[in-house]
Amino acid sequence: MEIAIRENRRVPPRIKGFINSTVHNYNDKEFQSDFRVTRETFNVLKDKFSPYLKRAEASTGRLQVAVEHQLLSVLRLLATPDSYRSVGSRFDMAKSTLFNCFTTVVIALNETAPDIIKWPPPEERQSIKRQFQNIRNLPGVVGAVDGTYVPIKASHENPEVYVNRKCFHGITLQCISAPNLKLLDCFTGYPSSMSDNRIFRNSDIFFEFMNNNNVYFEDDEVIMLAQGKLLKDHLLCYLGGSGDCAIWI
Repeated sequence: MEIAIRENRRVPPRIKGFINSTVHNYNDKEFQSDFRVTRETFNVLKDKFSPYLKRAEASTGRLQVAVEHQLLSVLRLLATPDSYRSVGSRFDMAKSTLFNCFTTVVIALNETAPDIIKWPPPEERQSIKRQFQNIRNLPGVVGAVDGTYVPIKASHENPEVYVNRKCFHGITLQCISAPNLKLLDCFTGYPSSMSDNRIFRNSDIFFEFMNNNNVYFEDDEVIMLAQGKLLKDHLLCYLGGSGDCAIWI
């Protein structure tokens, strides 16, 4: 009886061949607009994640979804406010299949992140310093720190703690970036009602800076805090868009 019911279950109409007929015909600008990564970056991700995604799919015993299909559908979810239903319809996937792909890809991203988002070695920091010097005439800067709000659903416990100055619930994502927008460190989890300075003082990288200073900086190197008030060795307070350095310790 159960088998008969499954065989007669109606499959909702979905778009067939969207990747082959549409995505493969995107120009580079259209591809980046839809998926928020360049085609070159996508190909790197596909090559890097392919063994992991194939292995994860095989271990479930389910019908395997092509790596390109998994990555594109999940990137679409991450890059847009589209729902599982909308993205699943576009990529010809059931919501449950898309959810499984999402979980697998996000786990792969988290496991790969430390190999990509990492503090630059001395030779790379020399290049970063030259770039900051050329852009804003700031000597010795090897990274810029700032935060952004990530919207979330209201928490069941103490929801008011997560309301930020823009009046929505969120957590803060703190990043240290090079001039070319390459991420050198990321830290998140704190409610966005907290100030950027307080979050920075409680971040893992701050304690690393304080405890292993010589590992992260040479004598002339600093990181830049946007509109910051926290001043320690190798931390430069930079005031907004004026281009002036407040204090250099």
